[in-house]
Amino acid sequence: MHIKTKTETNTNTKQIINDDDSDPLSERKIENATDGLNHDCFNCLEKVASNNKDSVIVIGNYIMSMKAETNLSDNYRRCIIILLSKLSLFFKNQKTFKSIAREDILKFLDSFSQVS
Repeated sequence: MHIKTKTETNTNTKQIINDDDSDPLSERKIENATDGLNHDCFNCLEKVASNNKDSVIVIGNYIMSMKAETNLSDNYRRCIIILLSKLSLFFKNQKTFKSIAREDILKFLDSFSQVS
């Protein structure tokens, strides 16, 4: 098992948002939200960031809010990042989280159901 160091985490975050129009504040929020997590979180965010940086920023803000309000475990934080990334990817990064309706969530949840 490989444990990420602070340097590796910073490097991975810069790879996720490595753009001329990148916002240092947004990068810092995402870095803080994913600090100390396994590489699978970075992979999820990279896939989302490739087409929809706004969704990555929303995920980062949400995680930071949750950390401030509760004692958020690393595993729960990891699960939230992966789930929200999958939700964004389910809609091919074309829908913002604000525009997702109840019916959209039901379609997403149905995608996990087993076919008999």
